[in-house]
Amino acid sequence: MHAAAGSISPVARGCARPRRYRVSSDRRNAGLGGRAAVPCGAPPSFPRCKHCVLVLLFHDFAQPITIMAALPLSVGGAIGLLLASGEAFSLPAAIGVLMLMGIVTKNSILLVEYALVAVQNGVRRRDALLDACSKRAQPIIMTTVAMGAGMLPIALKVGADADFRAPMAIAVIGGLITSTVLSLFYVPVVFTYVDDAKRWLLRQARRAPAQAADAPA
Repeated sequence: MHAAAGSISPVARGCARPRRYRVSSDRRNAGLGGRAAVPCGAPPSFPRCKHCVLVLLFHDFAQPITIMAALPLSVGGAIGLLLASGEAFSLPAAIGVLMLMGIVTKNSILLVEYALVAVQNGVRRRDALLDACSKRAQPIIMTTVAMGAGMLPIALKVGADADFRAPMAIAVIGGLITSTVLSLFYVPVVFTYVDDAKRWLLRQARRAPAQAADAPA
C-alpha cells in the first residue's frame, strides 16, 4: 500500500490543478492490512449492555452472571489461535470477538434457560443441569460446526481481500472451539455457585426483618 501511494504521489503532483488544492500523503490508514490499532473504548461497555439486556430477559440479576461467565473462555481461545497463527489483534479480529460473544452468549442462554425451567417445574438442580447439558449439547455443537465451516475459507485466506479478513475468522474459530468444549462443564458449575449465593442472600434478607421484630424495644 505504501509503495503504491509513493508511486502515485509524484504523478499527482505533476498534474494541473487549481491553486487551492494540494497533494499530500496521508498515513492515518497505515495500520490497514491487519495491523490497525483497535479502539479500546467499546469492548468494556459491551458486556455491561449485554448484562442489562439479559436482566430484562430473565427478570433476574443473578443468572445473567452465569451466562456471561462463558465470555472469557471464548476470548482466551480467540487470542490463543491468533497467537498460534501469527496474526495480530487488529480491527477485524476485534469484530470477530464481538461476533463471537454473541454466539457464546446464545449457547449459554440455551443451557441456563433449560435448567431454570426444569428447576421451576420441581426437578432437582443437579438433575436439571445434567439434563440441560445432554439436551442442549447438540444445537450448540451444530452452531459451532456451521460457523466454523463458514469461517474456514476466510481463515485459510481464500478469496478477495482475505488477508484483511483472516484475523476475524481465526478469532471466531478459536473462540468457538474453546467455548464449546469448556462451556458444557464451566457454565453448570458457575450456575451452581451463583444459585447458592442467591439463595443465601435471600435467606439473609428474610432473616433481617425477623431479627429486627424480635429485638427488645
